[in-house]
Amino acid sequence: MSKWSGRLGALSCGLSLAIAVHFAWRGPQPLSLCDLDRSTENYSGKVVRVRAVVSNDNGLVTGTAFHSGSDIPVFAQIALAPGQDQVLRKTKHIPHQETKKYYMADAIVVGLFDSHDDGITHCFLPRYELANARVERVISTTELDNRQEVVQWIKSNSH
Repeated sequence: MSKWSGRLGALSCGLSLAIAVHFAWRGPQPLSLCDLDRSTENYSGKVVRVRAVVSNDNGLVTGTAFHSGSDIPVFAQIALAPGQDQVLRKTKHIPHQETKKYYMADAIVVGLFDSHDDGITHCFLPRYELANARVERVISTTELDNRQEVVQWIKSNSH
């Protein structure tokens, strides 16, 4: 009898562990900037968890994504919380040359979402902001040499 109770105990522990791992793995997935762009009113003023391509150009941190099949990017300014500025590699400006080394990170960022959508088209300014943001995880960082590579990389990594 104790032989079967030991096996039953091991089976129930293994099953419990498998269920816990399944729910941890399939937890809430981060939003994309495209999700926020499509449903701005649902997320405005709320803390959101976003997966985006992020760049840090001398302290100006920006998230970028492209809607599938579109050439128009969605930008979000990311105002990092204190102590978060060292998490992302900064773009290198090479003195006496026109080139830069661009560091693009595929990252998950958590912050307070705010829309700057006032009915006016902002061509060069981000329409959205993640305030008091923290970088939850950097999935990968890629070094690129020019803007064309940057655009292609962002398009291929937009979620």
